[in-house]
Amino acid sequence: MSSKPFKTNRKKKVVHFNGKRNHFALSSGISFPESIKFTKRDAFFRFLSNYENILLKPTSNHSSPTFQVLKDEKGSYKVLTSEGSFLFADKESLFTFLTSKIKTSYLIQQHIPFLQIKNRPFSLKIKVEKRPEGNWDITEKYVKVKGISKQETDILTVKETFSLLNLPLETLTSLDENILKVVKKLERKALRYPMWEISIGIDEQKKLWVTKANSKPLHIKGQKQNVYTVLKSDEFLQPVLPQTHVMNSEEVLWNMLDEHKTIILKPVFGSLGSGVIKVSVQPLSYLIQYRNENKQFLTKKEAFTFLQSMIQNQTYLVQQYIDLATIEGRPLDLRIIVQRNEHSEWVVTGKYAKVASLGYFTTNLATDADVLSIEEAVEKSGLGHLDITKLLQDLDSIALKTAGKLGDISLHQRIWGLDVGIDQKGRIFIIEVNSRPGTKGFRKLKNLDMYKTIRRYKQL
Repeated sequence: MSSKPFKTNRKKKVVHFNGKRNHFALSSGISFPESIKFTKRDAFFRFLSNYENILLKPTSNHSSPTFQVLKDEKGSYKVLTSEGSFLFADKESLFTFLTSKIKTSYLIQQHIPFLQIKNRPFSLKIKVEKRPEGNWDITEKYVKVKGISKQETDILTVKETFSLLNLPLETLTSLDENILKVVKKLERKALRYPMWEISIGIDEQKKLWVTKANSKPLHIKGQKQNVYTVLKSDEFLQPVLPQTHVMNSEEVLWNMLDEHKTIILKPVFGSLGSGVIKVSVQPLSYLIQYRNENKQFLTKKEAFTFLQSMIQNQTYLVQQYIDLATIEGRPLDLRIIVQRNEHSEWVVTGKYAKVASLGYFTTNLATDADVLSIEEAVEKSGLGHLDITKLLQDLDSIALKTAGKLGDISLHQRIWGLDVGIDQKGRIFIIEVNSRPGTKGFRKLKNLDMYKTIRRYKQL
């Protein structure tokens, strides 16, 4: 067995940890499961003799299956896969079966019986970045819980997870210290990159195990679906979130249309309203709107073929359409800015209304949307029956709760921009949350106090 503490997949920049004779793991308070590459027959047999329960998992192609191998008291081997279970009388037939199934690079790893949340596996993710001055800093921290289906996951804060598992919060302090030790070890022993995401499992004795490190992780704050997933786990925010799914199949699109009759398609990584598409079910056709253009199709096949030509290879979300309040037939929504003050507390520093240009269904300033104060927009929109004081209070509560929830994951984020809709009945919905919100709309208001406040908080 190799005594090297790390095994590196250079192509994907993923490091798998090996705990064999790793004294660093013992001194840091974090353990590392032993692992080797699935290549040589004799090495695989030696690994089998050491452990009665092992995993074989792909090092890069995560669409490939994972295999779990269990040894019973009679010396037989059971293999569990997504295709079912298989029984082998000896290790030779087991090895022959695995080599026939495995066509890419795989890792053999000691199986750790990790804790689960509501019978679902989870992994603690900690993102660490190197600052210009050379210090490492933890910038994101969250828990990813496997969903009931392959397409769904839940994202929880670490505090929420520790509470569910009855783990002491003091563990968080030592966890941060130990993760920084791991990253410094990576810096010396493995590849040199300015960012790492460390994956951690917690076993039944509540011991921490580092299972993997990725040097090219995506940020939670930059992905619309991840932000939505974080917020939907909050009971206060759930009612104000429109139903949203990743459009990973044609079936998702039609199911959402059957349920809501009108939906919005938006790119996961889009901004400024670019690429946003509206799809509606008409009595005898399907209406597709993009910017200020409308196209009608008589069949599902024609409509979907056109959508495919627009979406191409991008990842898109399907979102329930909110029947927004309007001014002279033009939909409106609200922009709310939340920032940290000098005490790192979240404060609402500005909000205004955006009214779509004639013929558009999006309210982006890039398409010449009008900017109004919220009070003026409510009065002109037919929502004048609403208690404006209570509305403003509700908006602030939603915005502060959103910033607090996301701030527990993106630890150094100091500003969030919310696009909030009010429907024809006066109900509030969070349409989108941005980590780099534009603020130039505040300069179009008659009163520039909010714009000046936002600028001042950005200097903190």
